[in-house]
Amino acid sequence: MAVPEAVALVDLALTAVTAYDRPDLAPRLRQTKARLTDPVVRVLVVGEFKQGKSQLVNALVNATVCPVDDDIAIAVRTVVLSR
Repeated sequence: MAVPEAVALVDLALTAVTAYDRPDLAPRLRQTKARLTDPVVRVLVVGEFKQGKSQLVNALVNATVCPVDDDIAIAVRTVVLSR
């Protein structure tokens, strides 16, 4: 969930871009507000091969969604959706 103070600050900035005739900044501020209020959390895990990334992802979602083994390595981008 968004920090209410951050959302209020973006709202204040949106008011300011109108007052100071800077409509070019409004789309970026609206995009920022949308990101702040979006309930979806995105986590990017990157690193060297065989360094525990799959085990970390499994721990984060509290399920075995990525294989963890001495011989298996995930060498492609993997998207894990958790709701």
